[in-house]
Amino acid sequence: MRYSKIWIIIVLVSLINLTAIPILGVGAGHLSLISTEKTIPHFLPLVEGTVYTFGGEGNEYAPFRRVMQIVDGDHAQIYDNNGGTVIALVYQVTDQNIVMKKQIGEFYEEDMNLIPDVKDKKENGLIVLKGPLEVGHQWETNGQTRTIVALMEPVTVPAGTFTDTIKIEARYPDHDMRLYEYYAVGIGLVLREFVGDDFQVTSFLESIQSK
Repeated sequence: MRYSKIWIIIVLVSLINLTAIPILGVGAGHLSLISTEKTIPHFLPLVEGTVYTFGGEGNEYAPFRRVMQIVDGDHAQIYDNNGGTVIALVYQVTDQNIVMKKQIGEFYEEDMNLIPDVKDKKENGLIVLKGPLEVGHQWETNGQTRTIVALMEPVTVPAGTFTDTIKIEARYPDHDMRLYEYYAVGIGLVLREFVGDDFQVTSFLESIQSK
């Protein structure tokens, strides 16, 4: 199946939300991955002020810059800028899952805190990661089927080589395409691959800066 360039761009802009990327230290000793729900928060450390730079291939919107703008308890507000638009995202991180509870495109109000709008509400958001952390674990969320397909698979990107990782596959019922996300303990998203029958778009972590 072939996809128009416009359709791919729309999907890429929306998929920038599917990541969780704060860091506690590149190159530091990473926690060993254990098959238990209690390790889930290690895949999205909430560190306010951290900036993540992603390079990309396959599409002009593949590279993007991410900022962990606001942290409030187990919630975080993140800004993604891919050069075409700025997207505001609100995540909640618990021992059970990582949920993207809110997403607003074309958002340029950096001082506006969106967390109070969703913090005490039961939002039906996108479940980015859900326990138990076992290969084959699968869940349905927001029109996607997401599956843990690998654990402890080494991933090398410009920011470094990461071994304590988890690989998630997302499939879409109406399209012959797949999204692969690689998360590293203590880091978050380090690699994303968006694959169709005749295209592949990749985003990879290049650098991290923290306060």
